[in-house]
Amino acid sequence: MLIPKQHHVKDKNYRKSFKDESCWSCGTNDGTVIGAHIRKGSNAGMGRKPSDDLVLPLCFRCHADQEDSPGAEWWLENVLKPIAQRRYQMFVESK
Repeated sequence: MLIPKQHHVKDKNYRKSFKDESCWSCGTNDGTVIGAHIRKGSNAGMGRKPSDDLVLPLCFRCHADQEDSPGAEWWLENVLKPIAQRRYQMFVESK
């Protein structure tokens, strides 16, 4: 049985590209947005950040909140649900 090799992307320029983005959690674009690593289910270990292809833009405040609650539940409640709700609102407003 072959076990697929896990990849680990490390791309400093990609991480820097988030500075002009809006926060995917609260929507702010106050100049504090940085790339936040999604840790749950990543191939990271002790002292090793997850792969850079598991990064999304969060402002400083949301990033700190996510660090305090690093589970998948935080991402679901604070990123995925708001994205879905904003998408639906845009749909309703376009009618």
